[in-house]
Amino acid sequence: MKTALRLPRDLHSRLMEAAIERGHSLNAEMVRRLDGSFSGPVQKSEIDRLLQRLDERDDKAAKLESQNRLLSLSAILMRFLIQRLPPSDDQIADRMMTLAKDYSDCLVHGRTQTALYKAVELMEMGVRAGVFSEMEAASASQEPVEHQSTKQPRA
Repeated sequence: MKTALRLPRDLHSRLMEAAIERGHSLNAEMVRRLDGSFSGPVQKSEIDRLLQRLDERDDKAAKLESQNRLLSLSAILMRFLIQRLPPSDDQIADRMMTLAKDYSDCLVHGRTQTALYKAVELMEMGVRAGVFSEMEAASASQEPVEHQSTKQPRA
């Protein structure tokens, strides 16, 4: 059945927002709300479910904030270490120092994707220069790599 209805602009906006959030049409949202007004109070399970969703969002936001603080702190500490290292005549060491500075700058300025590329390049260069082993690089990147001595011969 069709019915024309006049709504205050603010109420219409709030209903539209709720409909979009739930993935419903405005009509479906209005019908759901009107029908719900006849079925009694909101079920406790619905309230618990909504509170759980809010807690999960808060947990995710807190975790992201902590990770961002840790990244910023890591970048600042790296910068301090870089500034205190003595200069070198070695081109590889100089390139690694430049990469480390770039990595630190990217982290400080929130350019995490670029920082990731710099970190990978820095690790690869460190392995080639013998600064650290492939196992250490794999451990830092959390990617498993078989060490030569642990490989099984093929049958």
